[in-house]
Amino acid sequence: MAGGVRGHGRKHAHRGGAGGGCRAPLHPRLFFPLFGGGGWAWVFSPFWPFPRAQSAPAGVPPTPTSAQKGAATTGVLGVLGAPTPVPAGSVPADAPVIAVSVNGSSVKSGQTIAVPATPVANTSDAMTVTISNTGGSPLELDKYAPPELYGDGSMMYLIDYTTYSRTIDPGESTSLTVTFFPYQTGSADATLVIISNDPRTPQFEIDLAGKGLPMSVAADTGS
Repeated sequence: MAGGVRGHGRKHAHRGGAGGGCRAPLHPRLFFPLFGGGGWAWVFSPFWPFPRAQSAPAGVPPTPTSAQKGAATTGVLGVLGAPTPVPAGSVPADAPVIAVSVNGSSVKSGQTIAVPATPVANTSDAMTVTISNTGGSPLELDKYAPPELYGDGSMMYLIDYTTYSRTIDPGESTSLTVTFFPYQTGSADATLVIISNDPRTPQFEIDLAGKGLPMSVAADTGS
């Protein structure tokens, strides 16, 4: 706010004319008016007025409580309310079934994929993650969240959703690509999480294990 309070709550005023002039606007959370023997004065108080608690916008899940966090024991999205598998006897015969492959090779949920070691500030070859529906009804993805990376090293991976579609009809597939882009040396592990309406595997996870190399070291092509 132009001419307002800057740094440590100090008041900045400008004088105008012989009458003493006017004061610049004061931050409402740092100063409040108080009437005394000499008239009205602005009094500094970093604690008044207290900001009111804000409720979460519509459609945004509330922040999990510590109890909820402690109760989440499986899956990186357990605390966010990801669905749990349906008992085998309760699965409809025509339910959607998710099948995932990486660069053409089928993978199981929880499997670890070794990502070629890559020099810092360079990118690896893109890994194509194909998601197929081998069931009898449409497979709906990202009901809770789109396929996303989680974990300490997740910021060193890039996802391209250009060819991605959230609804997969029976016998069809969609895909996305993941690229490793390390900004520091050492291990970079992350988990790709795919949420769907597959009642058997509603949360499909692929662990990625990468390594950042010094910039002078050539990339490991895995050959």
